[in-house]
Amino acid sequence: MISKYRILTNKVLNALIQIEQNQTARLEQLREYEGLSLKYDKRAGGKGYYSVSRGKSVDGARTFHYLGSEANDTVRYVKEYRHLKAALKAIGKDIRLLKMVQSRLEDYDSSSIDLRLPETYRQGLLSTNSATDPRAVLWKKESEGLKASYIAVHGVFHPEELTQPTDDGSMVRSKSEASIYNLLLRMGITFVYELPTKTRTKTRFPDFSILSEVDYKTVILIEHQGMMGETEYKERFNDRVYDYLRAGYISCINIFYTFDSIDGSVNTNPILDIINLKIRPAVN
Repeated sequence: MISKYRILTNKVLNALIQIEQNQTARLEQLREYEGLSLKYDKRAGGKGYYSVSRGKSVDGARTFHYLGSEANDTVRYVKEYRHLKAALKAIGKDIRLLKMVQSRLEDYDSSSIDLRLPETYRQGLLSTNSATDPRAVLWKKESEGLKASYIAVHGVFHPEELTQPTDDGSMVRSKSEASIYNLLLRMGITFVYELPTKTRTKTRFPDFSILSEVDYKTVILIEHQGMMGETEYKERFNDRVYDYLRAGYISCINIFYTFDSIDGSVNTNPILDIINLKIRPAVN
């Protein structure tokens, strides 16, 4: 469920943003009064009189021009302009603070609370950890839709390389990828094969984009590498790692790289470790 504190901060944040927009618009209307300075002079009878100056003269002194009392339009608008600038500065600080607080608030539901507890105290955790969870179903549908839209425009990336069948009839590029694909399939993990992912320089096609069951929001990427003994392939791998890093994908945090064994086969134990660490944590 959405945290009640997030709902509350959303209301306050939206109200402050609306105030900021309104006051910014008014400030722009008063832009001609920017740079004006008022001088106050309390004379006989206790009345306040004002004069105004814009900037300094050649010799560095200010030259003031008499305006009159508080009722003078220029006096009122200069004061309003200064007030709005100070108010916007304070409001901007509050908006930044609330956004920072929001970034640290956590939405919670039964499954996410259970994940924090020892197994003895959990409540039906396994019923929510599956590809049938509504959040997982929605993410899978939307992600497959994005992939289909990309393919409709750009076509499939090197379709001639899709030579290995998987258990659900899909085609992947290597026997190792097929082994990983089938493992995720058997475990009921929600994933999309080669979901187009934008980095800073190009569109990449990570082998597996996997939805984490910790929060049903975080997406973990797995890039499986073969032929690392080939110099050209290794150089392309290094470029890929750097490109992902610049886009915010950090190794062992939200992207994992797996490799073929010397004989060309794949050891799926590292995949299980990734699942236990990031996808479906085993809390004991």
